[in-house]
Order: sequence, then structure tokens, then C-alpha cells
Amino acid sequence: MIITIIITELPNGLYRVELEGGTVVSERTESAFYGSARKLLRLGLAHPSDKLELKRRGGTVDMRGIVGEAAKWSVREDAKRGPEIIRYREPSTSRDRLSFVEAPSIVSHDELGFTPTDIELASL
Repeated sequence: MIITIIITELPNGLYRVELEGGTVVSERTESAFYGSARKLLRLGLAHPSDKLELKRRGGTVDMRGIVGEAAKWSVREDAKRGPEIIRYREPSTSRDRLSFVEAPSIVSHDELGFTPTDIELASL
């Protein structure tokens, strides 16, 4: 099955994420694609083998991948290095869970098991 999520950019680098039919997946998140994959699995709305597509409202597909693989990753971005794909680690405390921050562990494309072209990142 292909699941399409639509993102709306919010202030402060956050996104609102909805399923294509309008169901809200997340009101505010820093990791729209990877975070949505985890949430869809947690809610039982996706199977690990389902395909996930991310679009901006009214746009074409910006990213696509397999839900179970996408759920293993996140993005960390800072002014010095820019965005990096990192392995996701579950927050250790309830306070961490509320902060929308995901603990980073930088990985290479070899460790990811796929490259950005496998996810099909579209140029913005």
C-alpha cells in the first residue's frame, strides 16, 4: 500500500503532517517524514512494508521510502553542518518525548542501507 502524507511548514522549523485524506498525523514535528513513519506504525495505520510518500500541499512527491526503514531514521540539522540523516533513538524520559527532540547518532550511507536516491529526495 502507498501512504501519502502532506506537510505544511510552520514557524521555527516545524511541520504539520496530514494523511492525504486530511487526517492529522502530527500537529507539530521537526521530523515530518521519519517521525510520521514511526507514528503511523505505532498507531497501526501502516505496515512496515508499506510505501510512504511525502508531499508539500499542492506539490509533487518530495520523498518516498518504505515505512519500516524510514522509522529507523531521523534528521538533525544545525547551522554548521546542515541536515544529516541520523539513526533514531527513542527518547529516554517523558520530558524528552514532549520536547520533539530526537537523540542523534550520526551514520553513513553505508550504515543506512540505502542512499538518498533510494528515498528519492526531490530538489526543492
